[in-house]
Amino acid sequence: MALVALFSVKGSPGVSTTALGLALHWPNPVLIAEVDSAGSSVIAGYLRGQMPHRGGLVDLALARNQGREAFNAREHTISLAKDVDLLAGLSHPNQARAMSTLWSDLIPAFTSLEAAGLDVILDFGRYTTISDSRQGLLAAADLRLMLTRSRLPEVLTARKAAEHLEAGTSDGDFATTYLVAMENLHGYPAKEVAKVCGLPLLGQVGWDPQNATVLSDGANAKGKFERSRLVRDLQVVASAAKNKIERRRLSLLGEVSV
Repeated sequence: MALVALFSVKGSPGVSTTALGLALHWPNPVLIAEVDSAGSSVIAGYLRGQMPHRGGLVDLALARNQGREAFNAREHTISLAKDVDLLAGLSHPNQARAMSTLWSDLIPAFTSLEAAGLDVILDFGRYTTISDSRQGLLAAADLRLMLTRSRLPEVLTARKAAEHLEAGTSDGDFATTYLVAMENLHGYPAKEVAKVCGLPLLGQVGWDPQNATVLSDGANAKGKFERSRLVRDLQVVASAAKNKIERRRLSLLGEVSV
């Protein structure tokens, strides 16, 4: 199984909405963990505040901080759908400061889920490449997906971040970081955005604000939601991500040639 990190470096391209959408259309059992310093969005948005914000990231961090040898992330989750669990994020901005030294300590709680057959999707929200205290957690991911809108300001910032992360490799099939282009009106084509950023393109998510509110705000899904372009794009990205993870795993085992 694998850790998959989603993040952006500028603007609000919909990282949390995309992470949730991927989790709900992931081909394997999955846990989505809200490791966004800005706090949780799924409970207030997708669940429309109808579920208490209990357990979650803070309780998991407290278990680790108390020196428990075994601290299980699944003990602090809530169920979103069949085979989809949520580890809710921070409920108050003040908690971000307390978490600053604990992010990397949570890595074993996520990697240990491999034995249970779970993939983990980490919703980082916006990531600041130089001073972000979550660097260790991001580095632990098997696959990193940088989301960016296709407008010039966001693309240029994404390119600088990609250079800083030194994430690209000469062979896209075995890279660690990929680009997911978030289509917007009057933006650049996804392939051009990826070329400028110097990252292999994993996929793109189309401009579909109406259907996106199902994930971001808990709006009622219309009958055609599961056949919408948004869902199709999410399914393509999820499938591509799983394929990259598997190929990389096999390459590390020497079972496929680079």
